[in-house]
Amino acid sequence: MKFFLFLLLVVPSTSFAGWKAVGNAVGSDSRIKGSKEMQSVLSQISKELGGKTVEVFSAYRSQTRQNQLRAQRGCIKKKCRGTASKSQHTLGIAADVRAAGVGRSGLNGALKRARSKILGNRKGGVGMYCGAEGHIDLGGHREWNVCGSSGKKSKKSKKRK
Repeated sequence: MKFFLFLLLVVPSTSFAGWKAVGNAVGSDSRIKGSKEMQSVLSQISKELGGKTVEVFSAYRSQTRQNQLRAQRGCIKKKCRGTASKSQHTLGIAADVRAAGVGRSGLNGALKRARSKILGNRKGGVGMYCGAEGHIDLGGHREWNVCGSSGKKSKKSKKRK
């Protein structure tokens, strides 16, 4: 068992149940692999997209890295939309995703349907970035749409109690 865990952490697979880690997510995908719930969500997104491979381009990041991203976007001293101070990424329960050949609305629909099927109506954040890239996490139930270099939300966040 220890040897198997070592392999998961040191040698991340390129593809796993309908999704694969790419770019900065390679290596950090070991946190996602440790979360059966997040694996299920990512696999369901692939199913919602007709079996297309979902690329995870950002997954776990340290709080130090999160602070660096906030600083790059000018978000440290002021409240800034688009880069959270306490991101679900720092807990290892978030993924930024895309799928080749899938447009913005198609991905957004797939994220919402996967969330509903796997997490229900009370859990899971879904966000859309510019282009056909999105975010899904295991935190509270909410939605957002961020587009533009200012990092401002173009639609109000929807939260359920």
